[in-house]
Amino acid sequence: MLAGGVPEVVVHNAGAGRWLAVDETPEGEAATMMAVPYLAAFELTRALTPAMIARGRGRHVYMTSVSAFLHVPGAAGYSAARWAVRGLAGQVRADLRGTGVGVTLLAPAEVDSPYFDHNPGTRERIPRATVLMGGRTSTTTIARLGADAVEAGRRTAILPRQAALVVRTTPPPVLCWLAARTGWRHP
Repeated sequence: MLAGGVPEVVVHNAGAGRWLAVDETPEGEAATMMAVPYLAAFELTRALTPAMIARGRGRHVYMTSVSAFLHVPGAAGYSAARWAVRGLAGQVRADLRGTGVGVTLLAPAEVDSPYFDHNPGTRERIPRATVLMGGRTSTTTIARLGADAVEAGRRTAILPRQAALVVRTTPPPVLCWLAARTGWRHP
C-alpha cells in the first residue's frame, strides 16, 4: 500500500529530448530520451496499478505529442519516444480492460512552454504544415482540455480540437508526407 493512499489519477508527464536526427544524436542521449517519458511511465504504471486494480478504479493519463502520430524529420529520438508512450497507453488500456482502471492518452500539438527556451533550434524544426493544427496552445489551455478529457473518460485526446481534426481525418501516410515535405531537411 502506498503511504498516501492509492491515487485516483496518475499523470505521466515526464519528458526529455532534443529534436535531433539520428546521426546528430550524441551516444547515449537516445536512451535518456526514451527513459524519461516511456520507461518512467512504464515503471510508475507497474508500481501503482496493482493497488488501483484492487480498489477497482483509477486512471492513468499519458502525455505524449502529435508527433506520436507522424514521422517528424530531424526529431528521431524525441518522436520515437512519443510513439513509445502512445504504444504504452494502448497496451496498458488493453491489459486493464474490465478492471475499473482507465487510460487516457493526451497528445497536444505545439505547446507554448519553456521547452523551446531550453532546446534551442527545436522550434525551427517543427514542420510548417503543423500550422494546420492550430498553432501554439498555452499550457493553461492544454491543462484545461486535458482535464476535461480525463473527466469525460476519453481514451485519446489530441489537443487542441483543430489538431484532432487534422490527425483523425488525414490518412497517416499523408500526415507523414506533409511533415517530411514541410519539415527539417538534412544539410
